[in-house]
Amino acid sequence: MALLVMWLGNKYGNAPRTYTGKLTAMLRAYDPVEVEAYLDLEKRTQRFGMVESDILYNWIQLERCAVYEAVQRCSAYSLTRAVIDRARGK
Repeated sequence: MALLVMWLGNKYGNAPRTYTGKLTAMLRAYDPVEVEAYLDLEKRTQRFGMVESDILYNWIQLERCAVYEAVQRCSAYSLTRAVIDRARGK
């Protein structure tokens, strides 16, 4: 029995126990595209001691737009590169 308790303690001992803790851990592991908005989200979360849904929603919208714009830039570059390569006969 003691071995089981030790195993469970090791497995779940460092895991966040609250929704906010889990969300905070997930956000820390995330590599944002819109860094300023991410830092603002972290600052507000630390100030309030919790993740407010409207602040999180606003950040998600900003991050979604930043990701979309980054994909569009990459796609435009790839398309331009393909046209140039085709014109050069590559």
